[in-house]
Amino acid sequence: VKPRYSLLAQPTRIILDLPDTQVGGVEPRGSFSGAVREIRVSQFQPNVARIVLELAPNVVLDNQQAQLQQVQDSDQTQD
Repeated sequence: VKPRYSLLAQPTRIILDLPDTQVGGVEPRGSFSGAVREIRVSQFQPNVARIVLELAPNVVLDNQQAQLQQVQDSDQTQD
């Protein structure tokens, strides 16, 4: 799955769309007290799951500095 992302302002949020993905048994919303204020998960379209990370008011993101980076799943072993 290759995610698509966008940055939105007012409030500052990172939107991740995951094509060919179905939302399973996860909490649809979680609140936090750090740089990420809230995370929302929903079935945006029939085959697109959406994750919204709403940032705290004092967090500033720049489109030129934000990028997605692939990381290895912690369950996978390295050769």
